[in-house]
Amino acid sequence: MTKPQRPELPSEEQDQSSAALQVFRRRATFRHGHPVEMTGTLFKEGKTFKMKKKFVCKLHDAALTLYAKEDSAAIKTVTVAKCVPGSRKFELCVMDITHHTTSFFTETEESYVAWHEALKKASDRNIESFYTLGPILGKGSYGTVRYGHSIADGETV
Repeated sequence: MTKPQRPELPSEEQDQSSAALQVFRRRATFRHGHPVEMTGTLFKEGKTFKMKKKFVCKLHDAALTLYAKEDSAAIKTVTVAKCVPGSRKFELCVMDITHHTTSFFTETEESYVAWHEALKKASDRNIESFYTLGPILGKGSYGTVRYGHSIADGETV
């Protein structure tokens, strides 16, 4: 079974749609603040040979996505649970939600400080920081729905 294709919008409608999305992003209010966003270069250390490979990285909220090049497909996405400084120069140790730690390196002190701050903020935005999760209510092709309570006000979500 093939997925239905979205109809192509005429150029003028695409421009209007794009403009509306930009206005929404500027005016949107989020329950727990705006998502953390950052794009730049990080070096990931390999496990076996400890060689550092360069990646274009995009951080959106708690999702750190790695790309080989700016316009290439995503190689890996890490959900940031914790970020701490490493013991080596410009090293950032990022722990994901499965408790797997990956070492990333920056080229400069300035980028180190910026990435560390962004990753630390991203780790604070983990869903468990805001909600107590209960049993699974259902699963679908787009995700899992769980019962939960807001930690701030006890509201059922």
